[in-house]
Amino acid sequence: MKKFCFLFLIICGLMVFCLQDCQARQKLNLADLENKYNAVIGVYAVDMENGKKICYKPDTRFSYCSTIKVFTAAELLRQKNTSDLNEIRKFSAEDILSYAPITKDHVADGMTLAEICSASLRWSDNTAANLILQEIGGVENF
Repeated sequence: MKKFCFLFLIICGLMVFCLQDCQARQKLNLADLENKYNAVIGVYAVDMENGKKICYKPDTRFSYCSTIKVFTAAELLRQKNTSDLNEIRKFSAEDILSYAPITKDHVADGMTLAEICSASLRWSDNTAANLILQEIGGVENF
């Protein structure tokens, strides 16, 4: 999870400071980051004032997760120690929301905080996102 948040911040910085045409995308060295962190990165941003673009893998399709899920997971990682991520959290069938592709299969056994973060970030699992919000103290503490 920490690697994902770190990569997210790097990508944001690259988009701000490295606006280039799509033809110059090799200069971004995002492939090096993908290799280093065993991740897949895609970027497409447009400067609305001058029309300049930055893109990397612009034709690759990526799953989309709600933006808040990244920040809630980051807050969870800020609050917890690495060992805490192995703690199992139980939840009930009543907690399962309409889009819960991962958590719906773990009502009986629960999931670790790391697994919950993964479900929220990688699969946009809404129940996992709510579990993270509970864990960090709700939106009031966010």
